[in-house]
Amino acid sequence: MPWYSAGTADLDRVLAFLLSQEWSCVGFTSQLRDGRRARLPNRRAAVVHFYTERDLVDPICAAVLETTHGFCYPVLAGLSSRQREPVVRELAPRLETALGRYPTFMGLAEDVEALERTIGRPPRHRVEYYMMQAVAPPGSRQPPRLSREPLVREAGPADTRRLLPLQAKYEREEVLLPNRALNMEATRRQLRSDLKQQVVYLAELNGVPIAKAGTNARGFRYDQIGGVFTEPEYRGCGVGGHLMEILMRRVRREGKAVSLFVKTQNHAARRMYRNLGFTDGRFFVISYYH
Repeated sequence: MPWYSAGTADLDRVLAFLLSQEWSCVGFTSQLRDGRRARLPNRRAAVVHFYTERDLVDPICAAVLETTHGFCYPVLAGLSSRQREPVVRELAPRLETALGRYPTFMGLAEDVEALERTIGRPPRHRVEYYMMQAVAPPGSRQPPRLSREPLVREAGPADTRRLLPLQAKYEREEVLLPNRALNMEATRRQLRSDLKQQVVYLAELNGVPIAKAGTNARGFRYDQIGGVFTEPEYRGCGVGGHLMEILMRRVRREGKAVSLFVKTQNHAARRMYRNLGFTDGRFFVISYYH
């Protein structure tokens, strides 16, 4: 059962395999995108492994992105349920090494669970989501139901300081694991990077950001939306949906569809996304071993 580390000659085949289900793995495909070109990540940062049933030239059935920090993103769509565990078991020695680097596993639930069963150790934290996608532009929506219409615009790196308080609230509510403290400097650095590399829109009232929505991974045929957040006092007024509509139309103009994952218990967000044309897909999981 051969696993191979992808080289330049394998890139087109690996990408074709991933693009066939890109809506569910934009976090993986975004690591293979350099502007409009495809390229493998620097081996000092990450390695792409792929599996074929017999020889190197056979069709690719599975791929795993593994970073030097122990992050693993499995895509096992070409394997039957019977094949998954024996195939993943071939990766076990590498995964055992990765566990010493405090890894995170991310992907469709059945793919992540195959890794978890193989290493035989439960994660310290496991967060469950619904994966959703929208391939058509959103329908027209009413403007936000506020006494004064907020200013909506695209944000850039110069907005880092302005958006930092809102980003910190989002991370405390949606991202931060139990018993963890927020590292504001790390949050600031990541926010500035996102404002350089991603598409982010904000809504302001009286010069103060009250909501934001943006991409968190930009693939070839899909962009993944993340970091959607509205100040609690303005929720239910249509601000988040308005920002999402603008963002989705921007992505659609580039010829892409959109996907996202939302916590299973966040019923209000799932309702908003359905109203924007998103459909439920599969269960998505992030498992933290650190």
